[in-house]
Amino acid sequence: MTRTVSWCPDSEDSLTDSGNSIIDDSGNRMPSFMEQMNELTVTVTSPDNQIKARLVAGKDLTLAFRPHTYARYREAQLAEQLAQVGKLIWVGHRRGYVKAFNISRGRAEGETLRPHWDAKYRRYDQAISELVAYGESPSRCVRVKSKGMVSWKVKIADGAIAAFDEEAFIDEVVSAYRGARRNSQHQETLLKDKHFGLNIPAFAR
Repeated sequence: MTRTVSWCPDSEDSLTDSGNSIIDDSGNRMPSFMEQMNELTVTVTSPDNQIKARLVAGKDLTLAFRPHTYARYREAQLAEQLAQVGKLIWVGHRRGYVKAFNISRGRAEGETLRPHWDAKYRRYDQAISELVAYGESPSRCVRVKSKGMVSWKVKIADGAIAAFDEEAFIDEVVSAYRGARRNSQHQETLLKDKHFGLNIPAFAR
């Protein structure tokens, strides 16, 4: 069973890009950062090889189980697999981001991004890496927690697998992951205000 939903795009920490492309030494136009990110597809498989997830353009998340496997899981076992899927998706997305960032600037694809020269940006990046976000599904049977969008923990209520068919459960899982991402983005905005002075009004906090 496959379900596709909208996944909230990330803010990509302190790095920015104008979207402009560059010309290489041979006169060829290099794709811009945004063009590459709009085409970026990250596909991962759970450690037990029973769950596949795909993130397209940082927005559309597809989650699917191998046929006849969903009902065989126990809640704790499935929670661990989904936590690993969350980590793998984010790591893959970040890797694609770094590659696109380097290509758009004419750098080697595998070049490591250097820490920002400004200590204020470095402190912000460190805070982002330690940010803890939470999300839960509409029924509250699936709850997720992430740290820096890299480390993920998932909790599934006892009896959830029996209570939800495969399609409905996928909706629950994706909603929980999306909730964590929205929570993370909100906190990222507050961190930007703290470090860079965005002057966010109190009612928006």
